[in-house]
Amino acid sequence: MRRAAKSPPLPRSGFTLPELLAVLAIVGGLWLVGNQALARAPDARLRAVVHDLVLAMRVARTRAITLNHTVYVDFAPAPLRPADGVYTAFADLDGDHAEGPGEREAAQVLLDGFRSGRAVKTLPRGIHFGAPGVAKGPGDSTVFADGVSFSGGADRVAFFPAGNAGAGTVYLSAGDGELVAWAVRTNLSGTIESWSLEDGRWRRRS
Repeated sequence: MRRAAKSPPLPRSGFTLPELLAVLAIVGGLWLVGNQALARAPDARLRAVVHDLVLAMRVARTRAITLNHTVYVDFAPAPLRPADGVYTAFADLDGDHAEGPGEREAAQVLLDGFRSGRAVKTLPRGIHFGAPGVAKGPGDSTVFADGVSFSGGADRVAFFPAGNAGAGTVYLSAGDGELVAWAVRTNLSGTIESWSLEDGRWRRRS
């Protein structure tokens, strides 16, 4: 008599408890790393913007000395305002305190776009001029609503042929939750400083 063939074992379905625990541990680790990266993201992006602005100001100061003409870094090139999140630069070759033909190129500050017919450097999405909710800046200076204030209440800083500059500060911030804020300051000698707000106190970074 022929014996019935044994059925092949059914494949195992599902996961064992140790396998499930291992998967949960991996997912939890990835979530933690991702969360930390997202928390650092606003500060990292803002730090890069501050670096670019400090570099632009240093280039403007060097060009003022080289050209023997005032070079402006302007945070409200008409008809734009600081709230529009752009800045530009020009060398005042004709002494009229306004941008004219060839003067932007003479400044040699890197700009990456156009707004209202002007070549400008644009702040990335989520980064703004100003520091909402912050009343005092480095040196106990007043933080203005639009985040920009230089000599005479101007929205631009002038670098002069002797290497000196108008004094003032521009504030930048990021973050939808906890505020991340930095400040870039110039003094009358032409020194350019960057500061970060940490635990409610301003700390000089460069």
